[in-house]
Amino acid sequence: GKSYQIAALCRRYLQLFPENLIAYASANPIANDVNYEDIKDKIKIVDVLNLESQIDFQEEQYRNSLWIFDDCDSGFAASMEDLDTRMTKEEVEKLTVTEKQKALRMLKQKCEIATTWINKSIKSFMMNGRKMSQSLCIVSHKPFEGRGENQVINESTGVVLFPAAMRKNILERFITEKLSFEKHEAKEM
Repeated sequence: GKSYQIAALCRRYLQLFPENLIAYASANPIANDVNYEDIKDKIKIVDVLNLESQIDFQEEQYRNSLWIFDDCDSGFAASMEDLDTRMTKEEVEKLTVTEKQKALRMLKQKCEIATTWINKSIKSFMMNGRKMSQSLCIVSHKPFEGRGENQVINESTGVVLFPAAMRKNILERFITEKLSFEKHEAKEM
């Protein structure tokens, strides 16, 4: 699937550019994915939930890099422990219902802010990153989300579709509307 292909891309990138950075931002921790098992120690993990601003593509450490943004459109899962390191399971159990509700609202806001910073980072890298020899791999699960996929497609040098992941009519619509193929070409594909 998608993770298998992206991990293969990362391996090839490391072969060609062994000194370059690969950064991974995802709603799904890389530790959960066996496809990266042999290379995860060569990949910088972006702590998405603790971003305080968009990622600055101009930072020298990010020159000549590959950025993987995977599952970022899925929403970020977080637990009370992600809200504050002092929030152990024991401490969470001690909270009153009102305190838990307040903490859950704060956690929801933290996840929404993370999504905002990631989306702004993607846009910044996409529009300016080539000047710093930065490449992006953006995995999207929602082809008509309206969150800038037209801009992503317009800035892309390639689009990979996984037809098993979407219904045939959605796939054909995406190919015609987003990739500008004719209807008969979309049907053939």
